[in-house]
Amino acid sequence: MESRNHKAGFRIFRQAVLLAIAAFITYSMACAEDAKVEQPAPAPAVEAAKAASQKQESVETGQQLQEKINELYHKAKDYFDSDQLDLAQETFSKIPELVPDDLRAKDYLDNKIPARKKELGEVSTKEEKLRKEKETQDKIASLYKEGIKFFDTDQLDLAADSFNKILIIDPKQQKAKDYLEQKIPKKTKDFELAAKKAEEEKLRKEEELKKQQYIASGRAELENLKKEMKALELKAKQLNLKEKEIEELKSNLQNLTLAREDLKEQELSLKKERDELKKKSELTETEMKKLKNLNTQLEAKAKEFFLKSQDAEKAQEDLEGLSRAIDVMNKERLALQKKNKELEKRSKQASAADGEYFEELGTAYTKARLYDKAIEAYNKVLSFNSDNAQVHYYLGLLYKHSNGDRKKAIYHLKKYLGLAQIKVKERREIEYLIEMLEEAPKHEVTPSFKN
Repeated sequence: MESRNHKAGFRIFRQAVLLAIAAFITYSMACAEDAKVEQPAPAPAVEAAKAASQKQESVETGQQLQEKINELYHKAKDYFDSDQLDLAQETFSKIPELVPDDLRAKDYLDNKIPARKKELGEVSTKEEKLRKEKETQDKIASLYKEGIKFFDTDQLDLAADSFNKILIIDPKQQKAKDYLEQKIPKKTKDFELAAKKAEEEKLRKEEELKKQQYIASGRAELENLKKEMKALELKAKQLNLKEKEIEELKSNLQNLTLAREDLKEQELSLKKERDELKKKSELTETEMKKLKNLNTQLEAKAKEFFLKSQDAEKAQEDLEGLSRAIDVMNKERLALQKKNKELEKRSKQASAADGEYFEELGTAYTKARLYDKAIEAYNKVLSFNSDNAQVHYYLGLLYKHSNGDRKKAIYHLKKYLGLAQIKVKERREIEYLIEMLEEAPKHEVTPSFKN
């Protein structure tokens, strides 16, 4: 591009110079015409000298032109030999401007330079192709190495991105296809399975922890309920004692009331006797003494009556206080009975929850083939509910399967038949299993577990 601009500039400059020379020649010719009119014709000797001088100048100009052409030719050839073809073409183009019929310059411009450009272009294309192929292979190798690194470090998305880039460059790369179609999906699936198992294990542990916390909470609440029930029982005993005391006080009060009425009757009788004695005007000493004794007895009776009256009033107050206490205690008893019923209900609920938990635990141990632990869990269920038919069935099979304890197996299977409402066919199967167990070791029985 630069050589073309240089060449165009040179041509414009050359045209400008030629125009300037033409203008100068025209002006000189005009001046010469004017001089011919004004001056006389020169002498013949002067004309001859002038012609010789012009001829000499022409010879010198021809030599200079040839030297310049040779200089341009050698310079252009050096450019051509060093494969600087644009400079060679530009330099050879200057020669026809000076000598239009120069065959050497024409041969280079028309034949040699285009042929050399074509030859260099083909060589350059092949080298460029080889270079690009090498760059491609290096790029593929780098991407493959990068993909392997990502794959080994479990960065599967980045690994897949690297292998996809390889297939964009070369869709025939089988190793990259193998990773994208087989290895990466397999590893992804393995990761998903591992993550799923880890999540399931986490959920299982959380569920187990919740159950343990629930059981611990239930047990603590059950202990509190037991304590409260004991406290209620103690209060009930205290109430019974107070009721007995109240009954005794009521009995004493009735006795005091009867005694007071009896004293009143005796007082009236004594007063009547005293009045009758006073009416008698003539009294013997014996009668006077008798009267004194009667007065003394009357005073003693009156005093005794007064004291008993005070005891009766006090007993009446105590009785009223006890009645009020009885009312309060009856209210407390009703509240305690209500609370006791609630506590019994909550105790049963807690026991049922524990039973369900241990039944689920026994099922889990059975599936995990931890039969001894399963037996222990199912026995805990029976401690909460001994009429759980399904648990009896599981224990019957487990005792036979785990340690060959036929007696326990037969016991639990018979309990199952006694508790469960099952179809005739299933009942016959269980009865047949029991017969086989009773006849063992003549026959070997392999139990099946229900899910």
